Amino acid sequence: MIGIFKIHGESMHPALSSGDFVVAARFYRQLAMGDLIVFQHPVYGRLIKRIKQLDPVGNILVQSENKQGLSSEQMGWLEPNQIYAKVLFSSRKKQFSLL
Repeated sequence: MIGIFKIHGESMHPALSSGDFVVAARFYRQLAMGDLIVFQHPVYGRLIKRIKQLDPVGNILVQSENKQGLSSEQMGWLEPNQIYAKVLFSSRKKQFSLL
């Protein structure tokens, strides 16, 4: 399954800015440090962040791209079942249009 998500806020700037879009796949082979993921956080809701660290049992620590965003410590470790999708590519708000 493929999903299109709109970015809200500037926590991932400069990589992603408010109004940009990402296309993400629900099914993926593996995750790696540096990948962008869409996940459901129990406190902060649905977020898009970059993988900072993976532990041996598959738990994931994520980070924002700048200091305005939530810190890794605030978000804590994610369990694999919280991951919704892996981002495949992004499009700037000025470049994206639906036919």
